[in-house]
Amino acid sequence: MNNRKSALDRKRSGKWTLEEEHFAQRLMIEFEAGTLPFVKSGCTLREFLSDKLRCTPMRISKKFTGRSIGKKLYTRDSNKRIANMDDLSKLESQFLQSITTAERIGDEVSEIINEINNCISPSPKSSSNYTETFKDDSHVINCYKTGEFKISTLDSDLKTLLEDDVISI
Repeated sequence: MNNRKSALDRKRSGKWTLEEEHFAQRLMIEFEAGTLPFVKSGCTLREFLSDKLRCTPMRISKKFTGRSIGKKLYTRDSNKRIANMDDLSKLESQFLQSITTAERIGDEVSEIINEINNCISPSPKSSSNYTETFKDDSHVINCYKTGEFKISTLDSDLKTLLEDDVISI
């Protein structure tokens, strides 16, 4: 059973995606204009952004240093309406897609690293030149008992290995 939270359930940290930056900028514009009907009066911009972007308030403060976002309070302007709610929804969808894609890529990288680590510390084998090979559609990774591994790129047209990188750990 996998107890790991999905990207949508946990607080984000680290590098900002381009989609996240676009969504944040638009949210800030609408917040400052007072056009967001789902924000309660008195909410700070920092609190609002951290909630919508699923991250800690400190991550927001670090990103927008010098903009006093922790002091900006929301005031609803009943005379104004959000210009294009569909556009805001589209930006939110793109943001959510970007963080789930980033999580999937991170999982794939972790899986490759685990395979390499298992190769570097293999179960005892009788052969002194023990190697293990991992392949996908475009790469071949050869792991050696010495702690070195070689990553080769497979040219799909020529069915040959194009480049070799030997890495020691």
